[in-house]
Amino acid sequence: MLDADNIFQFKLTLTGSFPEVWRRILVPDECSLGDLHYVISYSFCWFQDSEHEFSQGSRVFGPKGQPRVREDEHKVFLLDLFKRPGHDIRYVYRLRDEWRVEVVFEGEQAPVPLGHYPCCIAGANDGPPVGVGGIGRYNEVVLAFQDADTWKAMCAELGPCDWQLGFEPTYLAIGDINGALSLIFPASEAAQETLLRPQG
Repeated sequence: MLDADNIFQFKLTLTGSFPEVWRRILVPDECSLGDLHYVISYSFCWFQDSEHEFSQGSRVFGPKGQPRVREDEHKVFLLDLFKRPGHDIRYVYRLRDEWRVEVVFEGEQAPVPLGHYPCCIAGANDGPPVGVGGIGRYNEVVLAFQDADTWKAMCAELGPCDWQLGFEPTYLAIGDINGALSLIFPASEAAQETLLRPQG
């Protein structure tokens, strides 16, 4: 997607997170909501292709055939939904745990030469591990993490969990996020040749 003509900028905020978990992303305006699903989920390091949905007013978008979904997310495009800064849409990942993300359109810009899109350009705090039990439980876990004894007691209460290994709620590696996105949205062959060509 390096050959994008126009880029949309969004701020993603995990609803109810404290401290706030957020990302700023750049996405080609011709992407579909189905594409945006992957950009959002990967930006929070949620790599399972789980149940999810978007909602804007009375409209509900998601994978075709999923309950509640009225419109196929792969047939709806960003440039049709976001006309001016401030327009937003709600995204829910894993409907059981209800990880809710507020997606706010911040404006548009021309692509940077040799830039790779979609990409994440800013943010704060790591995405909550899938399986922790929803935002309320995650906030409790983050609070417990700040005290070694409390954290030890909570780990004992939770029992063995894969996500506890290396858990660090304030860690954010934007390079890792963009590396993952580049696997989902690889550059075209022409763009790759441009990148490999000596400059100057």
